Amino acid sequence: MRSLRSIAWALGVTLSTLQEAKKTGRITIPEGEVDIEALRAQWVASSNVMGPAPMAERGAAPAAPTGDGEDLASARRRKEIAAANLKELELGRERRKLLEAAKVEQVLHDHVIAARTRLLEIPTRAKQEIPNLTFADVEKLRAFVYEALNELAGVVEKAVR
Repeated sequence: MRSLRSIAWALGVTLSTLQEAKKTGRITIPEGEVDIEALRAQWVASSNVMGPAPMAERGAAPAAPTGDGEDLASARRRKEIAAANLKELELGRERRKLLEAAKVEQVLHDHVIAARTRLLEIPTRAKQEIPNLTFADVEKLRAFVYEALNELAGVVEKAVR
């Protein structure tokens, strides 16, 4: 004899649902050994639900595979996980903890270009402000600026990748 709780679990329903169905005469549970499949068929026949019974997943034969060989329960689980991940991303975006990579890259690009332009002006402005600088001094300044810009380009390249 199986307990009502184990029968309910095998059918995939709560104990109270099974007790209610038994009390209202929707199903009859025989004394002794219980045939779960026969009980499930009785449950489905007494239901007004179209399609498989809600408890068909637990204790029943495995669900029919989807087109790619994955069973329905796994597909549903994957879908729920994907939906939860998407919700988490949306929440992070709303809380301004996550930013779109393309927008960050564009802002970074714009700031680097502006900084490069300002840095390349330094040798010319230095010559204007300090007239006694020689051509060699201006070129040395220009080389220092290019060296700094090349280092900055390497840092930005690593950050973007």
